[in-house]
Amino acid sequence: MEYSLTITHPKVINFYKKHTGISFEQSSLLMVELLEQVVEEKMTTSMVSQLVDNLKMIESQVRVVSESVTRYQEDIILKMNVKLMEMKKEYIEDVKIILSSNISDKINPLLKEQGDNLIAKTNLLLNELLPKTNDTITTKINDTIKDLQRSIQEDNNRLSANPESFNELLSSMDSKFTTAMLNTQLALSSTNEKIDYGLKDLRSNHDQQISSVKELNNLNQQTIKDALERSTNDIKQYNEQQFTTVKDIASTSQLGVTEMLKKMDGASTKGKVSENILSSILQKMYPSGDIQFVGTTKESGDFILKRDNKPTILIENKNWERNVIQEEVKKFLRDIELNKCCGLFLSQNTGVANKQNYEINIHDGNVLVYIHYVNNDPEKIKIGIDIIDHFKEMLSELESSDVDIDTISKDVLIDINKEYNIFASQKLIILKTIKDFHQTMTKQLDIMSFPSLKEFLGTRYGESSSGEKCEFCGRSCKNYAALKAHHRGCKKENIVISIEPMIQEVEVLPENEFTNMNLSQLKEECKKRNINTSGKKKEDLLKSLN
Repeated sequence: MEYSLTITHPKVINFYKKHTGISFEQSSLLMVELLEQVVEEKMTTSMVSQLVDNLKMIESQVRVVSESVTRYQEDIILKMNVKLMEMKKEYIEDVKIILSSNISDKINPLLKEQGDNLIAKTNLLLNELLPKTNDTITTKINDTIKDLQRSIQEDNNRLSANPESFNELLSSMDSKFTTAMLNTQLALSSTNEKIDYGLKDLRSNHDQQISSVKELNNLNQQTIKDALERSTNDIKQYNEQQFTTVKDIASTSQLGVTEMLKKMDGASTKGKVSENILSSILQKMYPSGDIQFVGTTKESGDFILKRDNKPTILIENKNWERNVIQEEVKKFLRDIELNKCCGLFLSQNTGVANKQNYEINIHDGNVLVYIHYVNNDPEKIKIGIDIIDHFKEMLSELESSDVDIDTISKDVLIDINKEYNIFASQKLIILKTIKDFHQTMTKQLDIMSFPSLKEFLGTRYGESSSGEKCEFCGRSCKNYAALKAHHRGCKKENIVISIEPMIQEVEVLPENEFTNMNLSQLKEECKKRNINTSGKKKEDLLKSLN
């Protein structure tokens, strides 16, 4: 049965699109072999680790059980010894009472009854203290108790036949009870020894299993290492094959690119490529502008840029390997004269003869800008166009103005600038001095007070009139500083302050005052009222304002 796999992840798709020389099937086979070996070994290592953890847990649990059994058996021995001693004491006291009755025909039944009671109590004691699951210990201790019972019965028979042998009975009773307790302890101790031996055997087996696990783990690590080395060698060999293939493809592509560049090495081809790039840049910079390619039209430059309420700009583009010669600059001036518009001269890779970078010229009332080493940088092109827009607007204002213009020489202008800088610095110094003096005087005035007199007058005439009062809400403050701090949070003051800028935003001037303004002042008033001033004279502006 045939199967097919589909790849939808964009990262994988883009990788194989980018590296078309790499086989998807071969790469997948290498990765599958690597994953099979790593996953199998990883599972074995995980099982080994789990086995080691389980063995350690078993050892810990057995140790806890051993300690619990030891404590339990010690408690059993102690309780059994105490109970046996109590039973012995009660039995001897009862025998003394029976013998003191001096009724010979009743001694034997009473002794037999006491012996049966002792046996019953002993059986109850064993059932209470000994665990029912340990048959070996129970059997041994039962045999010991039965021997004790048989011996007591024999002593009772001798005592009934010869009541005078009571003292011998007492001494033999002590030895028999002592022997029974020792045998019980030995039975329990033998069980402890078996448990200890079993723990030692378990620990030995555990150590052997740990050693086996470690050997298996080392073998697995070596197997993983060998598998990784084999996979690395396969991948390295595959990458070398792919690199050789890509290298051959790159060599072929390089030859094709070299041939294409040789074809494009001609001046006309390079010029067309540069013009296409510049056209794309202008389209992005001025999406609403009218950009016309006029490179095939004589005496028109390469592009004509037209925009609303902006000057028309003729753009000349040069993509030369050496500085643009003076003859090309003269052709550019001729095209400006014929088209009667502003001009932008761009040299992409070199400078322009007899022109500085960003040099601005005025030719027949049109603004011309020359830019070196443009390298199709949109920022450089935009700066040149902005310069043309700004200067052309200034020229239009000067041409439409009827105000007399006075010329100031450069030296006088430098002196005026120096004097103005000195004036500005002195003004700042004086302002700082006045502020410092004001703060100092305010602090001194705040210090001048009569606290005792104020307190005395307050008891006679109510609140003192000293201090500062807020003119917005009427709140009294201790001093001027406290009043200023109150003003920052005064709600009524903030309401007044927020309204005043709205009132002062538009200043309405009397209609008869417009006639006394010059052209610049009239344009400022028109801008406040969003009136277009481009190309308008003083009379036109007065009509627009009136």
